[in-house]
Amino acid sequence: IVSNMVVLFLFFIAMRGFAKYYEDSKIFQNSLYVVILNIVSLIIGPIFTHFIGQYPSLITVVLGLVYVAIFGILSGFFFREVFYALAEKSGEQHFKHAGWLLFIGGILAVIVIGVLVIFLGRIFVLLGFYSMKPKNSQTNPIQENP
Repeated sequence: IVSNMVVLFLFFIAMRGFAKYYEDSKIFQNSLYVVILNIVSLIIGPIFTHFIGQYPSLITVVLGLVYVAIFGILSGFFFREVFYALAEKSGEQHFKHAGWLLFIGGILAVIVIGVLVIFLGRIFVLLGFYSMKPKNSQTNPIQENP
C-alpha cells in the first residue's frame, strides 16, 4: 500500500508539472481525480478483503468484483483523460495509446487479462515520456533580415 501511495504521489507531482508547463488545467484536474479514486480504493480494498475472508459467500465475492470493476473503470477513464490531454499538448501519440490501454485495462480489471493490458499501457506511458520533446517556443518563425 505504501508503494502505491508513493507512486500516486509522484504521478500527481509529475502531472501537476506538465499541467503548468502546457498551461492545461485538464491534466491537473483529471490526475487529481485519479489520485483521489486510487486513495479511496486503497482504503476500501482491505475492508472488502476482510469481509471476503470472514464471510466467504457468493455475495461478498460479487461485491468484491463490483468494487474492482467500479474503481477500475473510473480510474481508467480519468487516466485516459489525463493522457489524452497530455498527448494533445505534447504531440506524443504514445500517451494516447497508453490512455486507451489503461481505460480498456480498467474495464477488464475483473478478469486477469486487464492486468496485462494495464501493464502494456504503462509501457506506452514510458515510451511517451521517453519520446517527449520540449514544446515549441512562442517566437516568430519568420526572422527579418537587418
